[in-house]
Amino acid sequence: MVSSKHALSAAPRPDTYFAPAERATPRNLSESVEEVVNSPIWQTALQVFGGWVAVLNEHRQVLAVNHALLRALGIEDPADLLGLRPGEILHCAHAQDHSGGCGTGKACETCGAAVAIVAAQQTGEPHDSKCALTSAVNDTRLDRIFDVRCSPVDGPRGSLLLLTMRDISGEERRAALERTFLHDVSTTLTALAGTSSLLTPERVAKKPELLSLVREASGALVRDVKIQRLLCQNDATALEIGVDEVRPSRVLKQVEAILSGHPAAEGQTLVVEQPADDTPFPTDAGLLSRVLVNMVVNGLESGEPGDQVRIRCEATGDCMVFSVWSRRPMPERVAARVFQRYFSTKAGDGRGTGTYSMKLLGESLLQGQVDFTTCETEGTTFRVTLPARPRRA
Repeated sequence: MVSSKHALSAAPRPDTYFAPAERATPRNLSESVEEVVNSPIWQTALQVFGGWVAVLNEHRQVLAVNHALLRALGIEDPADLLGLRPGEILHCAHAQDHSGGCGTGKACETCGAAVAIVAAQQTGEPHDSKCALTSAVNDTRLDRIFDVRCSPVDGPRGSLLLLTMRDISGEERRAALERTFLHDVSTTLTALAGTSSLLTPERVAKKPELLSLVREASGALVRDVKIQRLLCQNDATALEIGVDEVRPSRVLKQVEAILSGHPAAEGQTLVVEQPADDTPFPTDAGLLSRVLVNMVVNGLESGEPGDQVRIRCEATGDCMVFSVWSRRPMPERVAARVFQRYFSTKAGDGRGTGTYSMKLLGESLLQGQVDFTTCETEGTTFRVTLPARPRRA
């Protein structure tokens, strides 16, 4: 794996991958809490600012929070949170990746909240960011995204930090709908309209496969609507799966046709390797195509003019393995979050659904396994592994 140094990162240290691991002594923590509790300015700030609000010390530890955050966490006594860090009180899935706690793991370098806090401390100015957060409590995982602002404020015992977080998950879902869904529907409708225009009785008599193309395009359009509803609701049971015996070559042709003329492919080459074993296997071809298209687009968007992205399928034991290769390795800080909803290295609203949907569709619906490998010498390979035979009940 290859690491990539963030602009705000310090030199690598054994106790952290990003922000310092040190924490205040119990005495210093208690004195800082008293400062905030007895300060009219801090108490006013906790009441006035909307969303979730926390006051942090120089070690990023919680000194006070507002009532909105307490209610969201289901906590009555704020003393239960004192001394913890934001990712620890919000049950961030990466908060315990490193022994130093929140802010010190490999994934923390791409955490919007951690970046905002470190930037505010280093510059002495307020810093805004977006934070994609996956909360993990027992077996329940919840994906959200926040607008985050961290503002340093000088006090009698040194600079403290005011952290505000506003949940914008609904806005981001709507932006993702506009960015991905409308583009996919437009592409399908264009293909459907073009094929439908050829459906004269004479042409259908000569090429009966035109009717099949129209049926496939219509089915893809209906499927796109259902998939988008699933992604918006985060409900893997909302989509009915249609399992047919499908040849790998058919799936690869579908992917190639969908990506023909895709903006991300400009200047690059998509190489489709024909499978040595084209034995049919049970799957939902539409869903599988959607997973593979996202994998290919991810590879194309990471590439440069002249690069290649390769897609192939091979039978391995009782499984069919579809893989997409691109030559660019992923930085380690990105690899740690690659399947997290709302996380993206690209600017703009409505990002972070492509790799997330790979995992959701490939595993929750197709009952397969989606993973990847990445390194400097071998590039990046995404895979979806599916059973080659029906699974026994």
